[in-house]
Amino acid sequence: MVKKIKKIEKLATRINENKEVHLVLSDAQKLADVTSDLLSALIKQQKLRCLYISLNKEYKVMHTLIEKKGINQSKIYFIDGISKAAGESASPVNFTFISGLNSLTELSITITIALNTNNFDFLFFDSLDALLVYHDLETIERFSRYIIGKLNVSNIGGVILSSKLKGKERRLITILSSSCDNCISL
Repeated sequence: MVKKIKKIEKLATRINENKEVHLVLSDAQKLADVTSDLLSALIKQQKLRCLYISLNKEYKVMHTLIEKKGINQSKIYFIDGISKAAGESASPVNFTFISGLNSLTELSITITIALNTNNFDFLFFDSLDALLVYHDLETIERFSRYIIGKLNVSNIGGVILSSKLKGKERRLITILSSSCDNCISL
């Protein structure tokens, strides 16, 4: 546990100081804990502002997770790809709902608009493997490289979260790890 916290703190410092983009891999059952630990290190300890891309959890789940960690939610702006498709119609503060995970164009435009505000220190992408339900590996690879390129041009750090993939899907991790500054397993 101490080793994991040290890894997370080191990663948070690198994102803050060097504006690095990190691919973070975790077992699927540990993703929620890894997410909250990373957000805590980046927002509470490093005092950074976050653009959070939620493709894995509805905003109500994220709100509860963040609240339990005592993270200041005013430091986070969410782009939510799940809640609207699940029938959510309320529009909470600091949230933008997109129609679903099937439209990478809508997601790309929404991310670009948010990044252009210069209101964020890092982007948190949760989670890359959620796109596998709707898109093939090549499409996700192109989209991910586009997002990483946007972060580099915008001088913004990033975390791209994914569960540890198996089989042919593992190729995506291999390819993306070469585009990121670091690939870490937590």
